[in-house]
Amino acid sequence: ASRGGRFETLAIEPDLFGRAIAATSDGRRLALAREDRGAWVIDLARGTRTKVAGDEVTGAMDVAWSADGDQLAWSAKPPEGDDVAVLVQPSDGRGAPRALGVRDSDLSVAGWMPDGRELVVTRWGVSATIERVPLAGKSEVVWRDPGSLGYSDLSPDGQLVAFESDSGEGYEVYLYSFATGERTPVTAGGGRSPFWSHDGRELFFRRGSGIHAAEISTASDGSLRIGRETRLFDWPAAYKVVAGADGSFFGTEPVPGTARQTSLQLQTRWFESVRRLAPAGNGN
Repeated sequence: ASRGGRFETLAIEPDLFGRAIAATSDGRRLALAREDRGAWVIDLARGTRTKVAGDEVTGAMDVAWSADGDQLAWSAKPPEGDDVAVLVQPSDGRGAPRALGVRDSDLSVAGWMPDGRELVVTRWGVSATIERVPLAGKSEVVWRDPGSLGYSDLSPDGQLVAFESDSGEGYEVYLYSFATGERTPVTAGGGRSPFWSHDGRELFFRRGSGIHAAEISTASDGSLRIGRETRLFDWPAAYKVVAGADGSFFGTEPVPGTARQTSLQLQTRWFESVRRLAPAGNGN
């Protein structure tokens, strides 16, 4: 998609891609995962894709590229265990994903630190923390939020974590600064799924079906300046949207024609139905 709302479908073999999608810093490659299992890297210039993981990546919700484009990090379920883990692997697919020590029922990968030696992750739900996770060693909690955290994204310079939290009257977008250790609100009228531009000067987020943008800058005293919001375009069908190069955006949508649950049937007084249908006198 473009800022003007012009949409184009990539001429690549369609698949049931889910919510894990990220672009390299130069915008030339995308990393995506299937809704069920398996992960791919797409070369946008050549229109080809390379499989980088099979059953090692299941139900992936997030993926992030290292600054040099050589490594990927996923939040997904590994082959063993029920919790979500942070998995790292070479982006060329020549090495199987390996799980780091951090696991939970809800984890989101915000991104890689610029030196490629550690990651930033957020925990959802009652944990509600932002953590630095080295590739070797124990994680460090740097922020505990009063609300329930959701999706997060680390700025390209590794200084700010953008995240959604419901600590107020609903979900809003906030920034956490490693320099000051403080949280700064970005939105006041609702905001979800924040993600950065590749130069770190704009923060994008969703409000309803709309994709919005706000300019972000740092004052001489280290305080953050949040610019005026701009509504860019609508993309109601997208699972997740990320920034590409030259003002473009990429997102994944449901494949047309695939099965989708469209209704939920609620059965009441079902104990009476069981007694009526079950044989009498069997002691059950």
